[in-house]
Amino acid sequence: MENQSNLKPTQSTVHHDPDFNTHTLWIAIIGALLLIMALGVGILVHDKSVKEKTSMNENTSIEPTKVPVGGSFNFTTAATTVKAGQNTLVTIKGDSEGKSIVGFDILITYDPESVRINQVVSKNAEFQISSFTKKLGQISVTGTKTSGNSLAAILNASDLVTISVTPLRAGPLGLELKENIGNEKTKFIDQDYQEYTPNLGSLNLEVL
Repeated sequence: MENQSNLKPTQSTVHHDPDFNTHTLWIAIIGALLLIMALGVGILVHDKSVKEKTSMNENTSIEPTKVPVGGSFNFTTAATTVKAGQNTLVTIKGDSEGKSIVGFDILITYDPESVRINQVVSKNAEFQISSFTKKLGQISVTGTKTSGNSLAAILNASDLVTISVTPLRAGPLGLELKENIGNEKTKFIDQDYQEYTPNLGSLNLEVL
């Protein structure tokens, strides 16, 4: 029997191939580059898609409906001059240009330092003032068909509203029809409840 003290443990040796390590490194680098390129292409495609959708939405956006223009409101007075401190009447006439009307809104601005608003009354038997608001410097008047009279009316330079005013100082009377004030608008409403923006006249009244 051999002496066991002379036996040495067998050692295994692992040989590393330098070419294998280099090849693996290049594969990893190329894979990383391909991943970066793929991500870049994906981002570009996404940005292009977003821009195309945005452009499409801008081109197909719905424009607000424009209210057609039709008819007119105009001021009339008994005279072209009035003395300061003398009460006078200013009438607003309406012309619907052949359209059948069931209501109207009139917006007026005034200079509180040059004129005082006393009263606003309806001058047309077919319409009643259903709403009247007076704030400092502005008036809002809404006219609707009188109770029991639902038939539409065609206005032909017809008297609608009379305003009692008192001029406070010399110069042009500071009263003006306005197309809109805030969200409110001057308008006619026809029998189909279509709104029309009327042309607006100016007041020619000089205070002495």
